[in-house]
Amino acid sequence: SIAAGAFTVIAWRRLQEASKNTSQTITKITQATAKRNWPEALQTLKQTAHPFFKSWQAGFSLLIEGKSDLRDIEEAVSIEGSGCMTYLESPIKSLGALVAVLPMLGFLGTILGLILSFQNWERMGAHVSISQLAGGIYQAMITTAAALIVAIPYHFLYHFFASWTQKLAYEFSKETTELFRKIKDALIHEAPIEAETVLSSKS
Repeated sequence: SIAAGAFTVIAWRRLQEASKNTSQTITKITQATAKRNWPEALQTLKQTAHPFFKSWQAGFSLLIEGKSDLRDIEEAVSIEGSGCMTYLESPIKSLGALVAVLPMLGFLGTILGLILSFQNWERMGAHVSISQLAGGIYQAMITTAAALIVAIPYHFLYHFFASWTQKLAYEFSKETTELFRKIKDALIHEAPIEAETVLSSKS
């Protein structure tokens, strides 16, 4: 129960961090991208403590290095994005594992309690009383009830966090696709500018 509570707090904080409003930051990045000012876009990303923006940093770092192959940039962003998703999902997966194990631990405690009760019955034979048997069974059933009381709320929290994570991943995937479209437009418009510069220098 304590471990599940700790993972719940960690998951909540990370999802809250990933849910912050990033519209202003994205606007700045879009403006820098339109001007092909990759260092400015990268600096803006580094100033924002958002987990998903780490994947974008990898893309702009490649652009600063002079690599304009979008496939390489997409691959780098995808790899970093997978790391960001792992960062968000790791406490949720741990919480899900505990939710699955808790009822089994309760049932195990019940079975062990019943085994002890029947061992006492066998040892006492005909002298066993109903109150003694009931007391042992009562104690054995407490473990299952306690496990279910703990597991059921965390079960709902687990699915809530999983749904929240999927929503964030979908929204950021759309934003990443839009960013790549703008980067592609900026790179396409780069060629005519360079060609015009070369022609003017020759003349």
